Amino acid sequence: MNRWAKRRADELIGRLFAPLRLITPFVLREIREQYIGSRLGLAWTLIQPALMVLLYWLVFAKIMNMRVPAGNGSDAPFLVFLLSALLPWFAFSEGTSRATRAVLAKRNVVKHMQFTLSIFPLSAVVATTATHGIGYLLFLAGYFIWLGDASLGQIAGLAVIFFLQMVLTIGLGLALSSLAVFI
Repeated sequence: MNRWAKRRADELIGRLFAPLRLITPFVLREIREQYIGSRLGLAWTLIQPALMVLLYWLVFAKIMNMRVPAGNGSDAPFLVFLLSALLPWFAFSEGTSRATRAVLAKRNVVKHMQFTLSIFPLSAVVATTATHGIGYLLFLAGYFIWLGDASLGQIAGLAVIFFLQMVLTIGLGLALSSLAVFI
């Protein structure tokens, strides 16, 4: 490869990854803006899902008396079943919703500055994943402590699944945010 092609490739790679250095300040701003007006602040990231899960648990496990069969002839705890499904869903749902509105919510910044617009939906999804990831990590830590063992394969598999969910949320958020500008 000649010098010109190498320099051109370096410029292209630099232009592709330059907006990524803006992610950290945008994510921190996104988290701050989300909870700035509330008295409990960042505690809402744990309180809101906990109240929702408590409501589902009361309705389905206590009132409707639902059971989740485990493979060994006994029933699995319904709360564990519920948390393992709802916590990732909350992250996906809120991340997609916030990413869809991100460009429109920052329209004043978009009009006055010139940079990649994909940074807004991307930072919205990363901020949502970070805040919901805390609750999910607390659940997983409690679950593995309750089980008494956790293999490295289980933890690595969950990390891969959580990463793939974040990538799916980013892709869907980018697509929907570009459509939301025209609708």
